[in-house]
Amino acid sequence: MIGQAGRPDLGAYRRFVVALSGGKDSLAALLALLSLGVREHAIELHRHYVDGLGPP
Repeated sequence: MIGQAGRPDLGAYRRFVVALSGGKDSLAALLALLSLGVREHAIELHRHYVDGLGPP
């Protein structure tokens, strides 16, 4: 849902999923959600392996 300022209405969502690789982009996405007021308990972090590498 898009709010009046052209930004999504984050209050319309119960859960946010971030595919976290540990890189700068996924970390920036997580920090952006937090800075926009999304509560920590509403954010799910899913470990995402990049470059075809699996768990160590």
